[in-house]
Amino acid sequence: MSDSIFLMLLALVVFGPRRLPQIGRQIGKLMYEFRKASNDFKFQMEEELRNAEDADRRADSFGAARADV
Repeated sequence: MSDSIFLMLLALVVFGPRRLPQIGRQIGKLMYEFRKASNDFKFQMEEELRNAEDADRRADSFGAARADV
């Protein structure tokens, strides 16, 4: 808790009260974009994994069906 207060005061002294809100908004936007890209990447990887598992299941069932013939 005291570390956070120290960092806030340090940022206030370094950047000043005028630029601090602007910097906060920029950091917030960057964090939003990073989180969005991270979630998109995660969703894409999960979708590819599901597609690969479905392809494996279809190949296994096709192979089992051919073995029965």
